[in-house]
Amino acid sequence: MNRSESNVNYDVAIVGAGPVGAFLANRLGCVGRRVRLIDKEPKIYALPRAVHFDGEVMRAFQSIGLADEIAAISRASSKGIALYLQYRPDAVHSAWL
Repeated sequence: MNRSESNVNYDVAIVGAGPVGAFLANRLGCVGRRVRLIDKEPKIYALPRAVHFDGEVMRAFQSIGLADEIAAISRASSKGIALYLQYRPDAVHSAWL
């Protein structure tokens, strides 16, 4: 946190920027909440996490405007829906943060 951020009042603080923390921060931001997302790692984790999900999770992605983007890089599998990502640090979508 830099000095300019130290005077900001947040509605919610989320500790852990994994798949759930990042989604929750995004969802709360979509409904107008000021969110501080805190993680022990200084950079985005380079490998995919939570790569299998079901239709309920896809509806959650739809609620934050990511369904089309997720659908373009996923396909149905025996475990539900699977993401197929090629690691490119420059390709991380800002809405995923």
